[in-house]
Amino acid sequence: MEYDLYWQRLRGTEASKKTVLPLLCEGEPRDALPPLLQARDYSDFRNHDDYFARVFDLVLHLYRVEHDDPAVLDLREALANVAVASIPS
Repeated sequence: MEYDLYWQRLRGTEASKKTVLPLLCEGEPRDALPPLLQARDYSDFRNHDDYFARVFDLVLHLYRVEHDDPAVLDLREALANVAVASIPS
């Protein structure tokens, strides 16, 4: 099902192709991502030390907010130093 969805979008218009945002959670791109997605930019969530910064950057991308926008610079900087392991369970 996932394959059908991204395949359909990647075969469509440029606007449709931009709606596919691969996320890499483990492994290497050549092993974890399907061939059609390996050449695309992806969000790398393998490193827990910058997990929250990556999630925030992904949200910025989804809402088309530039990473250097003054409204988010301080938040990005603060999140860059927060690791998953530092969050109490």
